[in-house]
Amino acid sequence: MKRFLIGIVAFGIVFGSGVSFAQDQELPPIPGKVQRMLAKNIGHWTVSAKGTILGETVFKWGPQQRYVTMEGEFQDGAISGVLCWDGLSENGFIMQGVAPTGYFTDRMKVVSESVAEGMRTGVMGGKHTSSAFRIEIQGPDQLLTSWTESTTEGVKQPDIVEICTRIKPTTLADFEQFCRLNEGRWAGKITWAADWPGLGKKGDTVTVYRQNRISQDGNAFISDGFAGKGSSTVLLSHDPGAQLIRGMEVSSGGSLSQITVRKAGEEWLWAVRQVEADGTEVEILCTATLSDEGKTWTEKGHGTRGEEKVEFVDVFHRVSK
Repeated sequence: MKRFLIGIVAFGIVFGSGVSFAQDQELPPIPGKVQRMLAKNIGHWTVSAKGTILGETVFKWGPQQRYVTMEGEFQDGAISGVLCWDGLSENGFIMQGVAPTGYFTDRMKVVSESVAEGMRTGVMGGKHTSSAFRIEIQGPDQLLTSWTESTTEGVKQPDIVEICTRIKPTTLADFEQFCRLNEGRWAGKITWAADWPGLGKKGDTVTVYRQNRISQDGNAFISDGFAGKGSSTVLLSHDPGAQLIRGMEVSSGGSLSQITVRKAGEEWLWAVRQVEADGTEVEILCTATLSDEGKTWTEKGHGTRGEEKVEFVDVFHRVSK
């Protein structure tokens, strides 16, 4: 079942009610437990399941902090929504979400300061969907959502557990750490998940070498990669305005990529938008982690190349510092 799964503690406002309020009309106060739940959503989050990043969401306060707007980017497309108090109960929420493939409504209750439970119903891809869910706040920077009793046109779907992780500003110190962790020579035997012009065909297994170095007095990270007859160069630097790592990649096949990297705990979240020489567009979300005392770099990602879906797990081992 294709659906947009978002592990967030509180959702909702009803659209098109036909009810208007005069600007000077006194609005009822939002119950404290509801307002606190709304506040816990504010910020920028990644949404992942089974170790794979599904997408990102951004939650912002509306006027007078009466509701929260949501914008998300997921593998299946964009999503928007508004969430707020249901206006009637002491602990109720409702969210209306819309996407290119359909819509959904979430209704839930605050069970405690760290738990909310509810039900989602909607239509996605022309099919009726429903799911029960339970959200647990595991700290200020992480939420866990369990989706159960999910159906599409009455057909049972697998249970899913999602993790939402708050994305904090990626500082210059984070960029310097990224450079130190990756500096040196790396090698990995990988299988291409798609056709990459100038590098190889889908299913080919190749050994990829990377030579990573720090340049411009620590303000630039340069990675030269070699795979068979092909090669590529990545240039990254810290963007002090956006508070993230930003850069680009060019390959011997003529592709050009725009890259952003954010730190999320011990993970590095990559977003790549690439245009190949023939105009084919590629979008990739990738989670990179370092393990084995700094000797193993694992990239797990998914995305699209044109209309084709792409999934991969690439592992690199440090050759030298």
